[in-house]
Amino acid sequence: MRQPLSPVRQKGWLCLKEGTCLAGVAAAMLLRLDLRHSFAAGLLVALALGGIVSPSHAQTFTWTGAQNANWGVGANWVGGVAPTGAGGENLVFPSGAANLATNNILNNATFNSITIKGSGYTLTNKAITLGAGGLADSSAAGTNTISLGITFAATRTVTVSNAGTTLTISGVMSGAGGLTKSGAGTLVLSAANTYTGVTTINAGTVSIAADAALGATPAAATPGKIVFGGGTLRTTASFTLATNRGIALTGPGTISTDPGTTLTYGGIIAGAGSLTKAGTGTLLLSGVATYTGATAINAGTLRLGITNAIGSASAVTVAAGATFDLGGFSDVIGSLAGAGTVTSSAAGAVILTAGGNNSSTTFSGIIQNGSGAVALTKTGTGTLILSGANTYSGTTTTSAATLIVNGSQASSAASVNGGTLGGTGTVGAISSTASGGSAN
Repeated sequence: MRQPLSPVRQKGWLCLKEGTCLAGVAAAMLLRLDLRHSFAAGLLVALALGGIVSPSHAQTFTWTGAQNANWGVGANWVGGVAPTGAGGENLVFPSGAANLATNNILNNATFNSITIKGSGYTLTNKAITLGAGGLADSSAAGTNTISLGITFAATRTVTVSNAGTTLTISGVMSGAGGLTKSGAGTLVLSAANTYTGVTTINAGTVSIAADAALGATPAAATPGKIVFGGGTLRTTASFTLATNRGIALTGPGTISTDPGTTLTYGGIIAGAGSLTKAGTGTLLLSGVATYTGATAINAGTLRLGITNAIGSASAVTVAAGATFDLGGFSDVIGSLAGAGTVTSSAAGAVILTAGGNNSSTTFSGIIQNGSGAVALTKTGTGTLILSGANTYSGTTTTSAATLIVNGSQASSAASVNGGTLGGTGTVGAISSTASGGSAN
């Protein structure tokens, strides 16, 4: 004979067979369902003599803020049950909730994930440990702030989905894990963080004002401590990025410097990806680079602080209004293109050698002296066309290569060493023509 189940008065979890668990469901809501009806309806309810038992599924707790700002108060969550912070729980902070300045009062709390769906939130007070679910801000626009500390033992992903959204983490991030940024939005790291893992920027922007925001300084200078897979590192103040934070370009990487600021980096840049300089500030590179992807100087100034700070096979493009500053150092690049300015701001004669990737390019910008004289050498099988009004005074040399001058560079003497110098423009005196070379 079937016996109906007596309602139990404590609250617990109701789990559907699809795996969705609802927190805070009172057992009385079962309305004396018997076993046959429960299973026929496709419900899997975990029961014990003392009431409903918590299943092994991760529970999701959705914030309402109906009573106050405290995480530990059940009335602030859908279903009337507060999270315990014992691990495996997922927290959701939706749009339209009350008490957006939330207050974690739970000690030693661990959560699998935190998702912010509304804007204007501030998550404060006691530090948490973040699980494999990571941290996500999927709000449509606006700003959110997390000022509580976050610890992670393994790499965790922070996703800021939308380009108009900014998530600021001002609490200290610590632990042995790394940080991966995804999504088109901006993540601002404003604390002196101590996490020791890799920082990976796959999409959107990571914005910092100090080196310490990227965690503890690595002990060894090897590439791959900062990994660019398609995102942007934005710097909002002048500082030096630690030499041991070796950069790996596994995909496109952008470094954007704010107006009036300089980012100095003396470490290695390696990989097959490309490097883009954005922002009207200055990027000073003083480490030897081995990356093979292109270099695009789209805004501001990229300045060298050492010889060969750009990969020798890299195709360099200098956009109109941007500056490639040799900084008193000679450099070998794959090719030169664009409509910007090439100069040298430091004293001493320098040589820019272009052509190692054997591509044909046009540079319509200006090559000019700065505090030191600039010279140009063209190598490789490709053709370089110069169409701007250049004023540099160093020698223009073609070394088994083709250089077409359709602009003016009357201040530069030409030396043709087994190559071809031609075009409709003007050059200074041709100082020498080696065997096999031609000047047309």
